[in-house]
Amino acid sequence: SVNDLGDGRFATSTDLKAFKTGDIYDGRSHWRIDRSGGSHKLDSPFAERRTQTSAWLARFGWMQAGFGGAQRGAAVTRTDKGRRYSVLTATPRGGEPVELWFDAATGELARAVEQDWFYKVETRYADYRAVAGRRLPFSIVHSSGGNDERISIDSYDFAPVPNLQN
Repeated sequence: SVNDLGDGRFATSTDLKAFKTGDIYDGRSHWRIDRSGGSHKLDSPFAERRTQTSAWLARFGWMQAGFGGAQRGAAVTRTDKGRRYSVLTATPRGGEPVELWFDAATGELARAVEQDWFYKVETRYADYRAVAGRRLPFSIVHSSGGNDERISIDSYDFAPVPNLQN
């Protein structure tokens, strides 16, 4: 999985030996590669709004100044499995709403909940560590439609920002 923290482009590939899948957003177009190897552009109005929210999450928009341009609802306190959370809904510019659950003890995002076509998608973030002056998650679990995709991050690499002064 590769995420561009600057503009939210992302590419994720999964190799399950029996088949491979992919999810790619290049900043303009979003498409998926399914089990058959077929490529499908996600270009319905709803899919395009979902893509904007996915890109915002991929660039950790909740960590950016001004919440990365997303509109925020008022936070409410919720408890789940004995833990307290500050929960708010954010709507990235041009995107679909996403419910954000911040751990009340650490302030770190613990989960994001989105509505997909027919089911909710929950992304859980854990194992935060200091990287280049910010705390980033090293464990991400996507749950949707009864399936879990577990991502263990070994490291974050930051590409140098090009000098545009010349």
